[in-house]
Amino acid sequence: MPGLLNHRFIFLGLLLVLAAIIIACGEEATPTAEPTATPAAPSAPTAAAPAPTDAPAATSAATTAAVAPAPAAATPAATPAPAVAVPSPAMPEGPSGHLRVGMAEVAPVSHILHLQTYSALKYDTLLTHEPMFRRDGEANLHGMLVKEWEVDPSGLMHTFRLQEGVPWHTTFGDYGEFSADDFIFSLNNVITEGSRHSRAARVRRNFLCDGCTLTKVDDYTVELQRPTISVEITWDSFRNGGGSVAMISKNHVETVGEEQANFESVGTGSWRLVEAVTDDFRRVEAVVDHWRKTPEFAEMSWVQFGEESTRVANFLTGDLDTGQFSLDSVDEIKQASPDGVDYLTFPGQILWRFNMMGHNYYNDHESHLGDNPQVPLGDPAFDCSLPYISCDRDLHSEEWANALKVRRALNIAIDRQKLVNNLAFGEGEPWYVNYWDKAQIQKWGMTDLNIPYDLEEAKRLLAEAGYADGFEMDMVVTDRPPGSDQVGQAVAVMWQDIGVEATIARLPYVAYRPTLVNRTATEYHSYNNTPSSPEPLNYYGTFHTTANGFHFGAQHPVLEEMLLEAARTPDEAARFEVQGKIARWLFDQELATPLFGENLVWPLGSKLGRWEVGVGNIDWLGDWENAPHR
Repeated sequence: MPGLLNHRFIFLGLLLVLAAIIIACGEEATPTAEPTATPAAPSAPTAAAPAPTDAPAATSAATTAAVAPAPAAATPAATPAPAVAVPSPAMPEGPSGHLRVGMAEVAPVSHILHLQTYSALKYDTLLTHEPMFRRDGEANLHGMLVKEWEVDPSGLMHTFRLQEGVPWHTTFGDYGEFSADDFIFSLNNVITEGSRHSRAARVRRNFLCDGCTLTKVDDYTVELQRPTISVEITWDSFRNGGGSVAMISKNHVETVGEEQANFESVGTGSWRLVEAVTDDFRRVEAVVDHWRKTPEFAEMSWVQFGEESTRVANFLTGDLDTGQFSLDSVDEIKQASPDGVDYLTFPGQILWRFNMMGHNYYNDHESHLGDNPQVPLGDPAFDCSLPYISCDRDLHSEEWANALKVRRALNIAIDRQKLVNNLAFGEGEPWYVNYWDKAQIQKWGMTDLNIPYDLEEAKRLLAEAGYADGFEMDMVVTDRPPGSDQVGQAVAVMWQDIGVEATIARLPYVAYRPTLVNRTATEYHSYNNTPSSPEPLNYYGTFHTTANGFHFGAQHPVLEEMLLEAARTPDEAARFEVQGKIARWLFDQELATPLFGENLVWPLGSKLGRWEVGVGNIDWLGDWENAPHR
């Protein structure tokens, strides 16, 4: 010990000498925190997160969850001393630096599962909370909070062995470690009556169905007994952003109550929430010695810039390290040629489409009925006054045939190659099958599906349906995903060639989403998804299942039956055969309007390196704990 103490005092003396040299030369020491002031672009005001060392501002509990960092210790003045040669300081051990990410939208603060919007859930799952499993960049399944998963030979008994010794974040108190009680509590919380959770129906169907039994065996083992085989178990529980089920603390919620817990982030992730202001920013800090992976960066802020031009301006000035950008903006950044910028590129990973809302042909499904329906419907829940919506769900009726002709006309009046050339700068290709990636399309025989560009045929179909002079319709574009507005506008211009005038409404996604939940939306809605999913059924079961608390415009008894058949088919080849039937049915009934696929590109500033991102996360990126210094 005496030798160790002597070395410490020698090292302290050297530091004091160095401080004296700096004072004597009249120089300032380099600050430990990076500046985070964000200059505004000329065209729009700039939102900026406080610097990492700022105390959080006082805001209402309804919009803010904040924890003030401890104040820095005062540094005593040093006494001047003779100059001594001092070696260069070593790289800091542990997390360091502050990463700033520009987002089109920063999710509302909400941490109770059944109260979360899709955006809030996605934020939590990617950063502060963890689900059961994760998938890597090749879609291979790995355990996360579930260490091992076993299925017995019957396919009906599932055993989940949980990670031991995983602590909950202690920002708002010590709530112990993750256990089987939290596992069961979280799944039950998702399906609370009136749930907003995007996976509520799937959790109910797979884990908590009629005849399902979810049992705690011990603190780290849970058994699920099912009445039928399901292939979807992991699809509701892997790290896929808003497509996941994050785990929350039963002890925390029961101690403080749901109302308070909704604004207190208590997760198990590699990042813990420090400060958050809805529609402004979120700031997290690395969890040192995290049970799975400690991030390389000490802090990270996600800052909201509704105007993409503002995100571009802040990136070019170095005030953002990366962010969400359309290919148009990526091209602008490349033209500016800023020093040290690299690009994280995901080929063909953004599939643009229109969601044709209003095709609610299964409102008599049991999920919508009764005094306390699992999926309450808005009023009106079905409006068939629009040309592309049939008042009759009978596929052989005249009403269905006329609406089908209108949908077909709108579909073939879109020049998809022109969209690729002008919106994706040639980095993409026309797409004809929603939710299928290219490898799946080729492997399972879907290459014959094609949508030609044919204005004359479109005009003929409209005339046959009784709309020779065209008609007026509504279109919705939102601030998520980036580029939605440009895609919507481009198609609206194309439709003018067949006499169709689309009135575009621009809405924040958080404002538009409730109409998707209560099934009152009737517009065409431009949107995209990554095709990186285990199977198309993962998306079909999210966006088109009648019992789901969220949908993208098409629900029908025929479709529902095929979805259930696929979900109960354990053999992969046979299951893909059913999924092919679903794709062809949606294609033939013109209830799908795929547009084009484009590359997704994230520009990286000079201090941020590349890393592997698991499937399904690339629109917001993911695995941020692996983001490296460059």
